[in-house]
Amino acid sequence: MKKYKINEEFYNLNFLKKIVIEFETYLIGEIEIEPFNKFSLEFSSAYWYSCYHLLRDKMLIVDKEIFHLFNEDKINIIWFSITDNENFVIKCLDGEWFLELLNSNFLIEKITPNIKTTEC
Repeated sequence: MKKYKINEEFYNLNFLKKIVIEFETYLIGEIEIEPFNKFSLEFSSAYWYSCYHLLRDKMLIVDKEIFHLFNEDKINIIWFSITDNENFVIKCLDGEWFLELLNSNFLIEKITPNIKTTEC
């Protein structure tokens, strides 16, 4: 399993939209996001729905119910993890982003074509 540090700061989850659309993805672990101003109603609803299900089940499939998480701008992402359970895990741990490849045959370019990474 290879691990990479993502050398960029993100103030939204928009960069994950393509991944969510292309792969069957799941939120895992915990999620903690703070607004810089305030959350939109749609984001707030998706966020609290996700928090509840992650506390209860530790995993939540990304579907239309929570897709609004990926549309909000100007958010402070503290804890966040997403995976397809086969090839990758993308994590934000205390504001730092990491990518773990679970499948050695999976090409990192499939999910991070324009994102700078360095191997850990």
